[in-house]
Amino acid sequence: MKSGVLDEADNARHVARSLFRRTKRGPARITAELLAKGYPSSLAREASDGISAEEYAEALRYHAGRLPEPKDEKSRAKTAAALSRLGFPAHEIKEILS
Repeated sequence: MKSGVLDEADNARHVARSLFRRTKRGPARITAELLAKGYPSSLAREASDGISAEEYAEALRYHAGRLPEPKDEKSRAKTAAALSRLGFPAHEIKEILS
């Protein structure tokens, strides 16, 4: 990197990591946040993918543990919707709620 030249990819990775540490959101939300900040979609996805699946899984367990235990299908659907809004994939949400 030349002095005074911004490496946008490196910056996107740094912002993604910072957002994740602060909010513990899923990959879709991290990507959306980067897009909202004006990063190109390819860089936003790449930066979001730079966070490991294990870290995302840990964040999903964290958020699922903070929500009330679903007692029936309606409450399970509400919990799944809440986790989905946080940016976690449906197949991982289904797995953790089963």
